[in-house]
Amino acid sequence: MNKSLQKKINSWWHENQLLFILPSMYGGHQHDWTFLEAGCVGCRLCGVVHICQERCNIVPCCRERQDDSSEVCLLTGIVLSTTTFFESEISISDFKSDSYSNMQRPSKKIKVAHEVSQQVISDTTHAMMNLLLFSDKAKLAKEMEKKRYRKKIAAAFSKHVSGQRYKFNQYNIIEGVEFAMSAVSKYRKIHPNTYTVSKTETDEISKVIIEFVSKLVLPKPYILCHQTEKLNNLITSIIYICSDGICYNGITYLKRFSVLKCLLPLELTLLSCFKIQPKIVTDGENIVKMCINDLINKKNNKKKIVSI
Repeated sequence: MNKSLQKKINSWWHENQLLFILPSMYGGHQHDWTFLEAGCVGCRLCGVVHICQERCNIVPCCRERQDDSSEVCLLTGIVLSTTTFFESEISISDFKSDSYSNMQRPSKKIKVAHEVSQQVISDTTHAMMNLLLFSDKAKLAKEMEKKRYRKKIAAAFSKHVSGQRYKFNQYNIIEGVEFAMSAVSKYRKIHPNTYTVSKTETDEISKVIIEFVSKLVLPKPYILCHQTEKLNNLITSIIYICSDGICYNGITYLKRFSVLKCLLPLELTLLSCFKIQPKIVTDGENIVKMCINDLINKKNNKKKIVSI
C-alpha cells in the first residue's frame, strides 16, 4: 500500500470513526461501501477497508467473470485480470510497433513529432464523437434503448397485475402505472428525438478531450504516430468518462459534460451496434487512473526536492 492511500484511509477513519454504528470490522452485516480512491472502498457501518489485490484484505475481492473472460471486482469495479482478447481489440500495427520497440536497445526510443501526435489525437477524437453521437449506428443504439425501456415498463406493469390477480378486488390501474414508473426510475429516461447537442458543444468537448489526452504519458503500446484500435478504444472510454469528469483533491483533470449522460449510447449496446467491447470503457478508466496517479506522484516528488 502506498503512503498517499494510507494517509487517505487514516483521514477517512479520523473523520468518520464516531459515525460507525457497528464494531470495527464486525462481520455479521452487509457492508455499505463508499468510494475512497481507485481500487479502494470503505464500509460506512463498521469502518472496514477493502483494497483490490491487497494481500492483507479482511474482505477479499468479490470476483465476477464477465462475458469477455475478464475478472472484475464488484466492490470497486476494477478489472483484476484479462485472459482473452477479442478480434476487435487486436491491432496488427500495434503488435508490430510493440515487437519492433522490444527488439531495440533500451537506449533507443521511438520519437513522434508533437504536431503528428496532436493531429492523430484530434482526428481520432472527432471520429469517435461522430460515431457515438451522430452516426446511423448511434441512431440504432437509441432505438434499441427505447425498445428496452418499453419492455421494462411492460414487464413491471404485468408483474403488478399478476400480483393483484388473486386478491379479488377491482384492479386499480393507477397503482399499476405508479408501480411501473417506480420500477423504471433507476433507468435512464428516454428523451424526445429533438434533444440533441449543438456543434459548439461537441467542439468544446472534443477540445477538452484532445488537451487531456495530450497531457497523459501513455504506455508504450499507444504510439501516437497513426490511428490505432487501442487509441480508438481509449478515446471512446474518455468520452464516457467525460460525462462525470475527473476531479481529485480539488484539481479538475477532465471537465464534466453532463449532457453526455443523456446522449451517449448505453454501454450494453456498444457490442451489438458498434462492434466495440463494453469492457474497453473500464479498461480505459484504469489506464487514465494509472496515468493520473503517475502525474500526482511526479508532482509530489518535485515538491519534496524543492523543499529539500
